[in-house]
Amino acid sequence: MEPPPGGPIHGVEHFHKHGIRPFVMTRHWSGQENTWEDFLEPTFLPPQTSTHEHYDVLFLPSKRYKLNDLLSSNRFLRLLFGNIYFFILGCLGRFNTEVDVYLAFKEHLENHLKDNKYEAVIISSPPSNILELISVVKKNSNAVVVADIRDLWNNLMLTVGYKPSIKQRIWDFFYARYYAKWLKDVDLITVIIEQFSVVLKEFSNAPIEVVYNGYESTLFEKMKKNKSDKFVFSVVGNIYPEQDLSILLEGLNLFIARKSTDDFCIRFIGAKSLPLVSDKIIAALPGKFLYISDRVSKEEALQETLDADVLSYCGWKGVKGMISTKAFDYIASGNYVLIAPGDGDVLDRLITDCKCGSSVNSPEEFAQCLDVLYEEWKKNGKLKVESDKEKIEFYSREHQAERMAKLLLELMEKKQRKEY
Repeated sequence: MEPPPGGPIHGVEHFHKHGIRPFVMTRHWSGQENTWEDFLEPTFLPPQTSTHEHYDVLFLPSKRYKLNDLLSSNRFLRLLFGNIYFFILGCLGRFNTEVDVYLAFKEHLENHLKDNKYEAVIISSPPSNILELISVVKKNSNAVVVADIRDLWNNLMLTVGYKPSIKQRIWDFFYARYYAKWLKDVDLITVIIEQFSVVLKEFSNAPIEVVYNGYESTLFEKMKKNKSDKFVFSVVGNIYPEQDLSILLEGLNLFIARKSTDDFCIRFIGAKSLPLVSDKIIAALPGKFLYISDRVSKEEALQETLDADVLSYCGWKGVKGMISTKAFDYIASGNYVLIAPGDGDVLDRLITDCKCGSSVNSPEEFAQCLDVLYEEWKKNGKLKVESDKEKIEFYSREHQAERMAKLLLELMEKKQRKEY
């Protein structure tokens, strides 16, 4: 969740330890965004600068084409012209126009770069249209430019034996064409998982480095675990329709069959933001055990993560490299992490290497694992997880900011050597 104007932006404060004071350009956020529609809602507040101890932020109004709003509000026009309109936008490289950062930021960025000099600029995507700003930075400054790719336009390209529909093939073609154009002149590409490199190396000769999303240790340090008289099983964050929930839901039902609401509860935090998923959860599990919520703030999500006894997540079976920020929050919480199903890939390795949980691949395994954990909780009043704290610390944002800072400093030094 992004902060409201004037609030902290977690992660950037770590750069000052390496002699870097960031200037962040982002859109206005209310801090109350709970659904995807909230995030897409335009903001018309004037530009506002916020100064913090170790960085500065410029909050900007958001923009999108007026025709987008017209089609969104008029079903007849959307059915009649929607496909043609978005096809034309795709041909022109105008992607994700519902959150058009290029349209919103271009003029402000040009004016800002006329009066301010920078040695390095990071442009973080998605949305994909923000990558078009790379040429704006190159034209108006002498800075090295890093394209920080947090998601591909279609992460399912990482699926083993990827077989897209004809429509998806067309969109993949459009995106590939423009990614090659936008990334042509970057000095470095950073990605959150190694597997993105396989796709992106086709579009640029720039070096590619991995900088993980990580977890915010300073937030955890301010929080305290709330003691509960119940064994708390939680899934915190979004679950997508493409994820296989069957093992988790069937396994919970097997486990519940022998348990009472007096000492066991299930919490799905944020799942209501996608009704396709929440309806499935509500239909599958007994309501007396279940609490399910809309999207919550980052701080609330972290508190829920900390308060659980067991945290669970559905691995993306057959998709390489899929790992969300919540996985890093999970391992940082000190709680037991149960992956169901295991992905046979990066998520399973993360949990195994950090020694903070296990992966299962059947409802029976799931229920058996929960039974063992529950009995330990009943006996001792808590679960003891002997995790590898040094390996977990590697994934903190403080450590990942150090990695990014070193990459930036190396780029700037290399550029200076060339100029002199």
